[in-house]
Amino acid sequence: MKSIEVVSQILSPLYSGDKELVCLCAKNARKSLLIPYCYGKQPVLPKPMSIYDICPENYREGIDGIPVLPVAELRQVQGNRTVILIAAEDQLFYQYLGLLYNELHCYYIPILPCTAIEAYVYASDHIQKILSTAQHFQDLKSKEQYLDYWESRIIGRVYDPMLYSGFPYWGNDVIQAPLENSSIVLGGAYNGLHIDRAFALTPYIKTFLFEPNPVFASILQKKYVETTGVHVIPKALYNTCGQLPFDNTDELGAHICTSDHGQCMVDTVKLDDLCISDVSEIALDVEGAECAALSGAIETIHRCTPDLAICAYHKIEDYIEIPHRILNLGLNYQIYFRQHSCYYEESVIYAVCHKK
Repeated sequence: MKSIEVVSQILSPLYSGDKELVCLCAKNARKSLLIPYCYGKQPVLPKPMSIYDICPENYREGIDGIPVLPVAELRQVQGNRTVILIAAEDQLFYQYLGLLYNELHCYYIPILPCTAIEAYVYASDHIQKILSTAQHFQDLKSKEQYLDYWESRIIGRVYDPMLYSGFPYWGNDVIQAPLENSSIVLGGAYNGLHIDRAFALTPYIKTFLFEPNPVFASILQKKYVETTGVHVIPKALYNTCGQLPFDNTDELGAHICTSDHGQCMVDTVKLDDLCISDVSEIALDVEGAECAALSGAIETIHRCTPDLAICAYHKIEDYIEIPHRILNLGLNYQIYFRQHSCYYEESVIYAVCHKK
């Protein structure tokens, strides 16, 4: 993957101290991927000299001792001495890029998203596993999209329409349509957008919609209150039954917390404990808990050998972890990779079981 060498050339001045590192977007600087690589026993990057934000007054004390300055002051930085890392989420990266180019005229300064740093470091440490995983996919399209995805992330190409494939979970070139009179399990049902497509393809199915976010669970319950075959379960699919802290600050990105800093508690459930019969497909978009949800569904998968559609984009390690977990089930699954967004989101690992 030559793209690792490309990013190395951009970052090498940072390693040698020839350029100063500055960070744009204080809102995500603390929780962004930038900070872990600037601290610790063996930091990958130097500590940023400054952080810039459109609302610096919200950070009067700075962040971790770093001053937060108005974005307009970026006009004063010198391109031959500076690298700018944008700490915004990927979908906001281009908005900040437009600000840098159109208003601040930072044309000649190296600019990268923080996720490019994450991808670069992770890929550097796992390059052989990435290449090996690509070879496990069933078709050439999967292999090419998987490696192209990594290249886009590493070089900081946030938007890549060449990666896009339509229709996540069903109705695509991997999984055509749900089986009639079978059961679909959807973890992270959101507002019903995807399950509506399933009904359009196959009207006579049972669906089990798991949605722990109270906002969307309420929407689903009202939407399908009179729809036969729809079961809305306001719980999170996981590998344990109980309660866990839940962060719903960002409704679309609401997720189970590994610490006690959630805004509320949510109930969790193992799919295996529900003993749902004749499961034809399990689709999971559970904001980073995909591996845990899979672990809680092992008995169901062995019993029903359903098609699987598992999102990998919430954790970078899941691009390797999820394919190998499926292959290690020993069920003769064939795996595929599809990217259902022009951005980094919506990467799905598919598995179709061909019984011996």
